[in-house]
Amino acid sequence: MVDLEQAISGWRLQMAAKGIQAVEVLVELESHLSEGIERQMQCGATEERAYDVARAHVGEPGVLRPEFAKLTATNRRTRFLEASCIVFAPSSAVWRFVAAVQAG
Repeated sequence: MVDLEQAISGWRLQMAAKGIQAVEVLVELESHLSEGIERQMQCGATEERAYDVARAHVGEPGVLRPEFAKLTATNRRTRFLEASCIVFAPSSAVWRFVAAVQAG
């Protein structure tokens, strides 16, 4: 019989060791793993089988790492665009106001 807490802790360490180290990513993946284990056990699987199936569904770090890297890059671009809008939108409004005042 597998100790689920120990298995999940070991899985998390393996994920981190293979390059998935962002806490929010690990928390999300662990949540998916736990939900998968729970679903499998509700269907009658043993703890060990439930863990193995859920782990396979979550995926291996070598496959997941590039996907999360893409998301991280996209999130950085999105934050840059949001910051640009916050900085430039008010200045654009000021220039429109100045132009309107000058136009009379």
